[in-house]
Amino acid sequence: MDRVQRTINYYNKAGRNWAEGHTSQSWWLKEIKLFRRLLPRGKVLEIGAGPGRDAKALIDQGYEYVGTDASKEVVKLAKEINPGIEFLQMEAERLDFPADSFDGFWASAVLPHIPKDSIDGVLKKLGSVCKKGAVGFMAMKEGNEEKEEKKTGRWFAFYSEEEFRQITDRNNMETIKVVHKKEPRPNSPDWLVFYVRVK
Repeated sequence: MDRVQRTINYYNKAGRNWAEGHTSQSWWLKEIKLFRRLLPRGKVLEIGAGPGRDAKALIDQGYEYVGTDASKEVVKLAKEINPGIEFLQMEAERLDFPADSFDGFWASAVLPHIPKDSIDGVLKKLGSVCKKGAVGFMAMKEGNEEKEEKKTGRWFAFYSEEEFRQITDRNNMETIKVVHKKEPRPNSPDWLVFYVRVK
């Protein structure tokens, strides 16, 4: 079983308990406001939507929204919590949308689960389903390693600002702004947030 599948299996088994242990309101409300200044309107794709915490906040900003997640159980939960909103089970590397479908994308806390040797494929796929000039939001964990979490089997990749800037550059994404956000939970890495524009 590969690294990504073990992570997906964790959320299939523990997704409901995991969601209940997290706030029902988006933790990224400040970041969503900045995202809206960069992209006032349009159709937005969220990858790694989880139980849909950010979905409502993005929809409240007036976006046409589509959410995806690799875990079928988490997608089921997202639909229960957010009735009437479109959520699809879909892995980030296998996004099945026509080219130029979206004006922006939102990737909150999902990219840390992507192995570093697969991150280019994910960003290329994101770029291919977005229009030229689309605005993107990506939140990673700060650091420089990658490892499997022994307790859960989840995979985590950590990035420095310079490392991830090089990744966005080679995948035709212009970095607009970088934000370092403090993680309130003790002994947990802080967040590295990139706002980008698809070239």
